[in-house]
Amino acid sequence: MRPHGYTTVTDLIRLEWQVCNLCKDIMRKPKPRKSSSSTIRWILLTLLLVAVWGLFATNMFEVLVSGKVISLRLLRNHLSRACTSDELTSLVYDMSPLKDDKATFSETELARIKACNRSADTQRKHGNKKTKMFKPVRWTSHTYLDNGSTVVELGGYMGDDIENLLSRFTPRRYIVVEPVYVFYKKLVERFKHVPNVLIYHFGIGDKNDRTTVSMRRDGTSSFNTKEGGVDIRLVSAQSFFLGIGVGFFDVDLLTMNCEGCEFAVLDFLLSTNLINNIRNIQFQPHKIEQVKDSVYKYCEYHERLKRTHDVVFRHPFWWESWTLKYKRLPNIFDDITNNSTLMDEILS
Repeated sequence: MRPHGYTTVTDLIRLEWQVCNLCKDIMRKPKPRKSSSSTIRWILLTLLLVAVWGLFATNMFEVLVSGKVISLRLLRNHLSRACTSDELTSLVYDMSPLKDDKATFSETELARIKACNRSADTQRKHGNKKTKMFKPVRWTSHTYLDNGSTVVELGGYMGDDIENLLSRFTPRRYIVVEPVYVFYKKLVERFKHVPNVLIYHFGIGDKNDRTTVSMRRDGTSSFNTKEGGVDIRLVSAQSFFLGIGVGFFDVDLLTMNCEGCEFAVLDFLLSTNLINNIRNIQFQPHKIEQVKDSVYKYCEYHERLKRTHDVVFRHPFWWESWTLKYKRLPNIFDDITNNSTLMDEILS
């Protein structure tokens, strides 16, 4: 029986061919039309890429960077004003990213702390001998310093450490803190022709304060208040380090011989992530009667420093030096101009 309207095999083949073509047309997806909005997006993206390239290729990028410098300088000025008051501003207290509880110890660490505390007298005698034998090591071991480095010294006294480090390594900037006016004036006079030495007339403590201390030459300390006689101003460790920009930039060497201020400094730095911005730290520990369990605290500092730093040299309870275990990740500003130049801008 033949289908209606078709009489030959050829007709049937032609019908099948037409049906197949119809199926292909149905299955074929229509090509989407390019909308005008999509074209505009591509044009804007291209323009943005060209603009970014232009910023990198011209000094306009430096203009943007200078805007960041201005904001950091405003922060520095804000913190500096806070140093003159009895209480820090809410800006400092609200910097919650700084908080990092590192005061807990494992059983192994606690055992080492207790052993250190028990053997303190023996260690101190050994440390005294090593210091006398290797006294110059606190000046000669910092070969990483160069003309782009930043050094912070707490307790400038007569300036011998400053002179030794400057003559050997010529760091770009040397920040000195000295609270006793007599010593401060001598430092200013001694280094008045050295423009990269910045000398500040205050001491470092756990809070902003003013106190009266007794003069004991290189042993003058904010804890020696029995006899009185010399008025000094103290700035909290938090205000000082945030004020000079630590956290935005690194300190290549922090050296402390400040007759007890190391307790306030280490308590602050080791309880925050800012300890990672101190590439090298060198200090002379002190046994202070006014600081509860000062020897035990020193043993705790040793364990906490071991988490982020390696020992360079250690004369127990006399002098020791530590270096950061790992290199800091590159800062976005490092590739723009120079880390040192930007810090100069903030401190100017």
